[in-house]
Amino acid sequence: MHTTPSAPGGGDDLEDLREQKAAAQAEQTRLRGQEEAVRARISDLDERIAAADLRAALDADGPAGLIRRWSALVGRSPGLDGAVRSWLAQLHPGLAWNNRGRGGRAPVFPVHLWADPDGAAAAAEALDGMAPALRAAQERDAGFPRLEVRVMKPRHDPPLLMSPFADAPAATLTLSTGGWNLGTGSHAQRTEGSCLPLLALAIRMGIDARAAEPARR
Repeated sequence: MHTTPSAPGGGDDLEDLREQKAAAQAEQTRLRGQEEAVRARISDLDERIAAADLRAALDADGPAGLIRRWSALVGRSPGLDGAVRSWLAQLHPGLAWNNRGRGGRAPVFPVHLWADPDGAAAAAEALDGMAPALRAAQERDAGFPRLEVRVMKPRHDPPLLMSPFADAPAATLTLSTGGWNLGTGSHAQRTEGSCLPLLALAIRMGIDARAAEPARR
């Protein structure tokens, strides 16, 4: 006996299936939007929690307390980098933050500063304001993170599409118990006073390094 095979899908109505799919896709879009909103809310709360944590440490023990607390939270606080970034911007608009790839107890507190002669004095004032407390903390605790100011070459104009931190720093200014240091080994320059002379030199190195680059096409 010959039978005619039934059509795929049984007796489903084509238009009804299309309407069901459209409704399911709309529901998927709505749920995805809700999920993104929740993620954004969690991210905001993470940063606010970290900011409140650092603010309490700052109020209790100044910049040294903030950096000590940052070191304890590295790798364990999702909003930490954003909170540090905001604090640095309040100190000086040219100070930036990049802590990618660091985990565990961090031996270095890495601050970035783009080479800008007009902002050198204000940046030096902000950095010098922290120096006494940080040097005292280093003297008491050999594991206390040392402050590094990585002076970057001036930003490209127009900006490159790549990360602004793609370049290596033109010079690095480090704070130790003996004062500010620029460079390493026999070529290092040091001062126990204001970092402005060394910072101005580092900024000039950054400007010269950018000028020496081949012209962009």
